[in-house]
Amino acid sequence: FFLRELKMHFLKAVILCGAENASLGKFDPSTLGDQALFELFISSFDDQRIFLGDDGFCQPIEGISRLDVDDNDAITSIDLFTNELGGTLCMQYLPPNLTRIDLYANGLSGEFNVKYLPPKLRFARVKQQNLEGNLDLTVLPEKIRFFDASDNKMTGSLNFSCLPESLEALLLSNNQFCGTINLLNVTQTLSTGSVYASLNFMWNDRPVPSLEGKLVVDLKQNAFSGDILVRD
Repeated sequence: FFLRELKMHFLKAVILCGAENASLGKFDPSTLGDQALFELFISSFDDQRIFLGDDGFCQPIEGISRLDVDDNDAITSIDLFTNELGGTLCMQYLPPNLTRIDLYANGLSGEFNVKYLPPKLRFARVKQQNLEGNLDLTVLPEKIRFFDASDNKMTGSLNFSCLPESLEALLLSNNQFCGTINLLNVTQTLSTGSVYASLNFMWNDRPVPSLEGKLVVDLKQNAFSGDILVRD
């Protein structure tokens, strides 16, 4: 444990040193490889045991069963489904080539900021956490198919004016969102049915014929007001 903590303190010290020399005085995580990014990503979790080797250090990313790593040593998938990790979600350390992430039911806190979602992301589930913040749907990754941030503590109004055309499921129930629901600019056929029977297909980025041209939306148990505006 002591050696692991020492290593993380050293890594953070290197980052702080780099920040002092940066032109804007800010550290740019994109200068790090995926091994360092992942170690920083998990450093704020309360329980890190599933990532550690016998020496107490984080294992090489290619040896961690919850990750998919490509031939260029880039992390493309993070699957931490129901691990009850606890702690804080530091989104700025998400690997840049990530295409899918499942953090369902880990009790993570912190601010959820859509701008940190990697551009290639197709599947994102952060359901059942303690995440806060406003949700800017206008900057969702342009190829995303599935986005589930249900059962959190997110607030503010939602702008549905430019959702990605690739989006097939937008699940935001049981938060504290407010304002009106204006879906007039949504081009897909809206549905309120369940998408979970197709979850495995979407996780593996396989087509779901029953969802073609549709968008499943779940916005219940929030604090919206006024009429729901949809296309005829």
